[in-house]
Amino acid sequence: MKKTKQALSALAAGAVLLAALGGSATAAGSAAEEKLKALIDAGIISGDLKGNLNLGDNITRAQLAVIMVRAFGLETEAKPPVQTASFTDVAPGSWYSGYIAAAKNLIEDNGYTLGTGGGKFNPNGNVTSAEAVALLCKFLDIKPDSSTSDWASAYVKAALEKGILDANSAKGISKTKPATRETVFTYANTAFGKVKDEDGKTIFDKLKEGVGSGVYNKKRERHRAVMFVTPGSSSA
Repeated sequence: MKKTKQALSALAAGAVLLAALGGSATAAGSAAEEKLKALIDAGIISGDLKGNLNLGDNITRAQLAVIMVRAFGLETEAKPPVQTASFTDVAPGSWYSGYIAAAKNLIEDNGYTLGTGGGKFNPNGNVTSAEAVALLCKFLDIKPDSSTSDWASAYVKAALEKGILDANSAKGISKTKPATRETVFTYANTAFGKVKDEDGKTIFDKLKEGVGSGVYNKKRERHRAVMFVTPGSSSA
């Protein structure tokens, strides 16, 4: 068992979301945004310069990596671009290179691998709802249901058991259709508020405390290499 090496840094509420996470408008203060208040208050997401969360837009794999890195309090370390490629299709020096490298390290601490196979990440590919659920489970070290052979169904079942999904939201999970930002944000908002670490605290609990002991314990003993794959694959 090993704790994350990086210290948890307090995230500033109301920080402007990266330009790469921008898009067309969704009015601030909407009912949907009210449901995402905890995610906004933690500084994991926020509006663009006009205060819009652009909830109807799709979200890319690189943008989702930003969310996960912010949730684990590592944006200070991840924001500067890195000059060493973590994947062959992640250009050194690109705005997301540091975030993807940090996300890769985080997920590997849980015994998983991150990518689409063949040393690629597909940073600009849109995330499906099934991929979003699988990735959240991997970062939070939630095991897929071992009795289910289909990778998406296995993670959906695990997410249902943890309260990340309810029966209604689980019905709409897709391995092929790009998910909206609202869908992915809703999954993350629920997961970060419900899934507890070994000390009984959630992601949101630890971000509020601003403690420096890391967010989640990583369980290296499993040494599993479960891929976060593109739609159409047989495993997640």
